[in-house]
Amino acid sequence: MSPEAPVPSQLGTSDRPSDAPPPKPSVPETPRKRKPPVQSRLPGIRTTLPNNLTLPSIRKRLKKRLKLTYTPDDWQLHLIRRLLQGYDSILCAGTGYGKSLIFEGLAALGGKGKCVVIISPLKALEHDQATQAISKGLDAVVLNEDTTQTRGVWEQAKKHACLIYASPEMALAPSFQKLWRDAKFRGRLLAVVIDEAHCVEEWGDDSFRPAYRRLSTLRHYTGQDVPFLACTATCSTSTFKTLWDTLSFGSRPFWGLDVGVERNNLLYSIRELVNTKNPVLDVLNILPRTIDHNTTAQNIPKCLFYFSSENDCQLGVRFLRNCLPASIRQSVQAFSSTLSEGAKAQAWDAFLDGRIRILCATDAAGMGCNVPDVQYVVSFGIPKTVGQVCQRWGRGGRDRTTQAVCILLVPAWSIRPDAQLLTNPLLARLKGGPKPEPKSHTVRRAKLDTRVEHAINLKYDRPRGCVHRFFASTFRPATNLHEFRSLDAKAPSICGAISESSPYELSWTVLDLGRKPPPSRCCHLCNASELDAYRACDLDDPRLKTFAHQFLYPLAIPATPENPPRPSSSASDRSDMSTLSTDSASTHNTNTTSDLPTASKIEVSVAEMVRLESLLVAWRKDEHERQGASVYLSAGIYLPPRQVGILADAAENFANMAKITVSSIRKLVRLDMLNDDQVSSLSIAISNWKRDLPSVTEIARTPKSQQEQQMIRTSSAELLLCLKLQNSLHVKPLELQDRTTGRIMFQHHPLAHNTIGHAHRPPLRHHLAHVHLAR
Repeated sequence: MSPEAPVPSQLGTSDRPSDAPPPKPSVPETPRKRKPPVQSRLPGIRTTLPNNLTLPSIRKRLKKRLKLTYTPDDWQLHLIRRLLQGYDSILCAGTGYGKSLIFEGLAALGGKGKCVVIISPLKALEHDQATQAISKGLDAVVLNEDTTQTRGVWEQAKKHACLIYASPEMALAPSFQKLWRDAKFRGRLLAVVIDEAHCVEEWGDDSFRPAYRRLSTLRHYTGQDVPFLACTATCSTSTFKTLWDTLSFGSRPFWGLDVGVERNNLLYSIRELVNTKNPVLDVLNILPRTIDHNTTAQNIPKCLFYFSSENDCQLGVRFLRNCLPASIRQSVQAFSSTLSEGAKAQAWDAFLDGRIRILCATDAAGMGCNVPDVQYVVSFGIPKTVGQVCQRWGRGGRDRTTQAVCILLVPAWSIRPDAQLLTNPLLARLKGGPKPEPKSHTVRRAKLDTRVEHAINLKYDRPRGCVHRFFASTFRPATNLHEFRSLDAKAPSICGAISESSPYELSWTVLDLGRKPPPSRCCHLCNASELDAYRACDLDDPRLKTFAHQFLYPLAIPATPENPPRPSSSASDRSDMSTLSTDSASTHNTNTTSDLPTASKIEVSVAEMVRLESLLVAWRKDEHERQGASVYLSAGIYLPPRQVGILADAAENFANMAKITVSSIRKLVRLDMLNDDQVSSLSIAISNWKRDLPSVTEIARTPKSQQEQQMIRTSSAELLLCLKLQNSLHVKPLELQDRTTGRIMFQHHPLAHNTIGHAHRPPLRHHLAHVHLAR
């Protein structure tokens, strides 16, 4: 029996045959995981779509489902298809390009029971877009603090609505979180759209609307299956970076699109504001050259005037109504955030259908509001950002056929002085040029936003600047993504570091739609002659005088045979005021010579002084009644007796003024309880007194003896006035005594006569105060 073979594990090293191979190392049962290639990792999208969602079928179905009268652009079809596939996106498209069609198309083609949530910054915009969607046959609902108490609105949003409009504050509110947490609602959710997404950067700070910076928390509810879309017309590079970080883009597949902001039917103009006290005068030539009782509302072009405050809007309305006949004055209205939702809806509907022709508004009537045929858009004052003025101007000509004019009026200090004035101010003055600008102007201009200051002073660019070209370059962001130059491009023209390092498909497509304006109608720098028709006017414009007699506080002295209107209007007078207010006759002529006396001095009788005093008392009573005739306030609060006496004493000054203005009255007496409009009305009353003065003898250069003879002449009217005053005081003529002289006056009462040798008559209130009964 042969011996048993040894077990291999028992063999030592010395026992292993010399020609045997070394043993293999042990292999673990679970292999180490290796990262797959980037192109095959985490697609996160639906690679296949139904046959009815090809590009031709999307175009056909959109036109039929939304009752469109136009053909959607190719970029709109591509973006809708990408969102249906599940891509996140940022859309940069100019105002009026059709961004709202994207989320309306998603709701129409996304399938039965699906819905889209739109985050909107303004209530007016929410209601405007919801109304537009409903007119296209879509079930849309608005959720805000004004509508959430409506019965059934939450049930409609939860189960039936395909478009839900809400503010960022509402989308993050506890009441809305009930929808986010509802599994059935999340199953209906097709996409989340942030409309006017530039507000995330401009308004999302801690002091104004911080909810914008917390919108990324919505992704905790939507997960990885619901795409986000951010739409804006003013996306600079900094805005893009803010949106990318705030809304957590890059965590899913991304397909962004930039189609530009150029509007070839808009004519841009940036110019100095000439009439700083009455800014509407700078654009008065927008109105018809002749306005009379036959002028109808349809003769007034449809305009949007943007002001910085609600008070300025009201003043603008008052100014414009002074130029129009009574039958169409209601076609000028104000629009601001303080209006109720019902009032906003009525005003916007009236503006849409043409009953309102001029809307003086704040930014509450700004972003996204869609009125297709606005002909003029005027922005008064320095904008906070370039995006703000671009959004305002974007309200014009949204139907792409209306040729609109867009004007920005800025104060003089924001415009740089000429280069020669900066380099050699002394030489410029010797050549008759303007004075060097004050240092305060330079300091204020330095505090402006850099892009805003650049936009105002584009004329100093080399090569020559252009407003359209400036907007196109400002709102074309640098994204650092793979950039494509056509919708069908297979390879990027520019590679981006963010796309290279991401496991997801991240791309950015830039298109040129060929909407550059013609040089003949571009901006004030390319063709200034196009804007000559809109030069500034002044308060002598005949349109301000036509209906001036119908107003208590007119803008100008009414046209009369003695005061005919001037045939032409130009900005010949400039005001040094920097605040907006509607003045009246006080600003009829801003020259300081209006307060100077006439060439020859006019003597005013005591009778006329008393008549002026009676007129002032009557005006005070009328003003009290105009203010409501409160039983708790005396009429004397508007014009106290002391002020009445001072103004009556100044009768001779008024008679010798070329024009009686607000400033001339305020120099004579302090009127704290009267605003400029009321003082203007007072100046008109005094002007009417002056106009009714009887023929007077002008004191020329005559010998002193002749002057004394003129001064002692007494008219029968003065004697009659003296007798009436004595009867009203129940005083016998022989018992009247003047305390200043201690003598009995008899027929020579100081109310009726001047004493020879006294060139300056004592004040009227002085005489009345010193008349007393002699015991």
